Amino acid sequence: MVNSMKNGLINENGILRYYKDDKPVHAGVIKENDAIYYIGKDGIAATGRHIVHHQMTNGLLERGTYTFGEDGKLIEGSYIPPKKKKRKRKIRLKRRIKRWFKKKAHKKFSIFIMTIVLLLIGTAIIVDNMEAFIDPNQSITQQNGEIQLPTFESDVYLCSKGAQRLYRGEITVMEAARYGDPYVPFVFEYNLKGSDGLLTISERADMHDSVSIFMRRDRVSLVIDNLKTNTTYYYTVFVNGKEYNGSFHTAPSTRFLDIDGIYNVRDIGGYVTLDGKTVKQGMVIRGTELDALVVSGYRLTEAGRKTINSFGFVYDMDLRAESIFTGYYVSPLGKDVRHKFYTAPQYGQIFSSAYKESLRQIFSDMANPANYPMYVHCSYGQDRTGTVIFLLQGILNMPEDQMIREYEMTEFHNPGFSADGKISVIEDLLAGKEGDTLQEKIVNFLINDIGVTQGEIDSIRNILLQ
Repeated sequence: MVNSMKNGLINENGILRYYKDDKPVHAGVIKENDAIYYIGKDGIAATGRHIVHHQMTNGLLERGTYTFGEDGKLIEGSYIPPKKKKRKRKIRLKRRIKRWFKKKAHKKFSIFIMTIVLLLIGTAIIVDNMEAFIDPNQSITQQNGEIQLPTFESDVYLCSKGAQRLYRGEITVMEAARYGDPYVPFVFEYNLKGSDGLLTISERADMHDSVSIFMRRDRVSLVIDNLKTNTTYYYTVFVNGKEYNGSFHTAPSTRFLDIDGIYNVRDIGGYVTLDGKTVKQGMVIRGTELDALVVSGYRLTEAGRKTINSFGFVYDMDLRAESIFTGYYVSPLGKDVRHKFYTAPQYGQIFSSAYKESLRQIFSDMANPANYPMYVHCSYGQDRTGTVIFLLQGILNMPEDQMIREYEMTEFHNPGFSADGKISVIEDLLAGKEGDTLQEKIVNFLINDIGVTQGEIDSIRNILLQ
């Protein structure tokens, strides 16, 4: 019997990946065909300069920094040894300090210095306690030079440098994916120096529907996950009985989300349509399965469950086949969340009569405002999910290039995914349908071939567009 499993280094559309028994492996340093490679996360051969730790050398290299070429091979002579700590000097310094304090004259001088330091600390405490008498209408710096809060002179990006380069048109999605995880949280930096505080943040200037977060005096920043993109946020900081106000705006980009235990998660909202409307955020979130029924690594954790509850999902649109589960299924999103298996089609299958009713039910249920916010997923959140979201974006009249790019964003989670160009199958088969644009062809196909009504199309637009 022929072994069809992948093993060793395989070039996948320009990305060199290392497999062991059909699985990509984070193998560290390997030797193949008399060349040295460094295999990192997801089995991808590293390029550029990398620090190779002891546990990843596999006895083939010394611990240190190496440079690997565009072909993944080690560049000979690039070794940079790790810096050694100068421990002997520290030991000698400690001995000198001990000897210094043994002398009587030095002891007296030390007591004098300590007295001065204690007086300064006492003065600082008194000044801090007098802060309530300072004019609260002055600037933050004038009120208390020790309190430092951030200022935001430009948009705040909630994505990686690679994703930012993608939005500027400098690189492709596949190139951007090499930068790794596109998600970046919002970081609120501060320095309260001896005081606790409270940060309150809201999308509304009147601070309605706000969220409050405790600011600890011994911290220097707060990390806030999953904020909306292209949105103005207003904040208030309460410290020492005073109130400081400010705002910041998040840059327009894909709203990548971080939910522990599940992956490839993002909001389909935030995009601007061809007729100048905006797709609402927080209404349709796409991602992987939540229960590890198909993929053992995709299971919502307790921490992930707490995060996902903040989205207020009422509907679990499960595009997987009903056959993967027998019995009464309860959505991991909660027993009160409605769930439905759809056995959805992917790519060219949407034109098969076998999936006609499934596809009709999907968009009929999307037309029901009671089903929002919803979480849409299959197993990997890429093929069936990508197909359904592509058609949905056509209904919403999004630009074709953004529809394709949204589909390709799965590249960040599964490198090499978008190289197959499977979404082009849909575009090719839609070519003969009625309509002048891709968006019109999608709508006419759903109405004329699948049985979705014009009223349902209008309802979807009314629900998701603003």
